[in-house]
Amino acid sequence: VHLYVLDTGLRRTHVEFTGRVGQGGNVLNGADPTNEWDDNGHGTAVASVAAGTTSGVCKCCVVHGVKCLDHNGDGSYTDVISGLFWVLRNAQRPAVASMSLSGPTSLGINNAIQELYAAGILTIAAAGNENTAACTKSPGSSPVALTVGASDLSSSNEDVRSGFSNYGGCVDVYAPGSGILVADHSGDAATSYKAGTSFSAPAVAGAAALYLSQYPESTPQIQPEKVSQASTAAPTIEAGARLLNVRALDVCPSGQEAVQCRVGNWTEWAPACPPAGEMCGRPAQRRTREILEEPSCGGNVCPITNDVRYCPGDYVLSLIHISEPTRPERIGVGGVCGKK
Repeated sequence: VHLYVLDTGLRRTHVEFTGRVGQGGNVLNGADPTNEWDDNGHGTAVASVAAGTTSGVCKCCVVHGVKCLDHNGDGSYTDVISGLFWVLRNAQRPAVASMSLSGPTSLGINNAIQELYAAGILTIAAAGNENTAACTKSPGSSPVALTVGASDLSSSNEDVRSGFSNYGGCVDVYAPGSGILVADHSGDAATSYKAGTSFSAPAVAGAAALYLSQYPESTPQIQPEKVSQASTAAPTIEAGARLLNVRALDVCPSGQEAVQCRVGNWTEWAPACPPAGEMCGRPAQRRTREILEEPSCGGNVCPITNDVRYCPGDYVLSLIHISEPTRPERIGVGGVCGKK
């Protein structure tokens, strides 16, 4: 199965993709059309969630980077539409397209996704990180895209919507969106942790591709149904929400059991919290846990292995906000949390 990641490009040499990188492209104005090298890192991270060797969902997928966002993670609507039509012209089948980017609703983007759909290619779209209705964004508002929101775990261990995630009737399914282990573009074996719907969407793209690998003749009409069936009701996220459950996908050969992810116990929170008032800013503690067994044959996605919390108490906070002028008809990565 071929996975087309429309983003900032791809670090083709990363060990997460060894032996599984296909032809990519660059549609940015004035760029070398054959050079999809990732000079931002977002595209590489997204691709690793969908198809990375270590923790990707579809570990056998061939990954194609389609660079339609620049080194800042920005691109015009024209760039993004050009990326979609590049996939339409060049895609090897069976194929899935993944879009971890977000901007105001664009009829042009949604129409291009419709053309891919009509040509037999399903698009998985990030819902976006503005804590607003996904129906006000593209590609999240596309009626034929499979739109993905981000979930997290509450302090009482309930599935909840991530505070940044867009929501509502245009969101088809949720997937974990915090503390996600990804490939980092800084080196061929580098990794980091990310948060955002940008890293929820490729988990679903990987699930759709995993199903497609077993049923290559299935259509974009059937694939979302199978992903929906491979999810569980999650009313604590929002009314009618469903949460991805890869282990429920019908992808195992007859008689072969799915291997579920197993993780170790959390380490203790560290470092110790200093007394309140002794430092500027709110200190944080971290804990980690190891993956003891990787999932296979449709096993569940591993839970987060890196957790962060703020120390309790009153600390002196220093806040800086940098604003930048609005640029019309710009679209950017949909997955890195925080203000630009």
